[in-house]
Amino acid sequence: MGKKAAGLGKNVRKSLTTNAKKWLQEISADYSALEYTRAVDTYIMEKIKENPLKIVISREGDVLMSANLLWATDKDDGSVVLYLENKKYLFPSNENVKGAFCFFDKNKSGGSVEIDLNPTPPPCAICGKPMEIFDEIASCPTCGAASHVLHLQEWLRMKGACSVCSTKLVLGENNKILPA
Repeated sequence: MGKKAAGLGKNVRKSLTTNAKKWLQEISADYSALEYTRAVDTYIMEKIKENPLKIVISREGDVLMSANLLWATDKDDGSVVLYLENKKYLFPSNENVKGAFCFFDKNKSGGSVEIDLNPTPPPCAICGKPMEIFDEIASCPTCGAASHVLHLQEWLRMKGACSVCSTKLVLGENNKILPA
């Protein structure tokens, strides 16, 4: 996160990892040039060329990626999804985001959200590999064990139960994970 986050940026980690609308409202309170339109439950960035909101992803000071935000939304489980200009999705969560700070140009021509990733992201309960901000995650509704969403869905198709607590689970409408 570097020197910028030391005291100049606004800490937005909590809203970023819990609610897209609150996160955008918190940012736009300090950045009036940020315009977005609500389309159902998706917030689409307006004037992306004139007043871009750049998302910068880093881990322990090393920038992994940066791109302008196109839209943000909430998933059914309450988590936030960000879609970037480079066609990447981000799934910020308490487990993979260590810190998130906003910075805005003095002349109101743009801003950035710097997201510092957890140096040791949690492992998937099925494959054991780290669950990064770029990975969509799903959890057992009973024990909360988290996995890559595609791994958990496939596991449930084969086994029909949580890989950790053995609770019987099914895939409902829109692949929502539900107790059987």
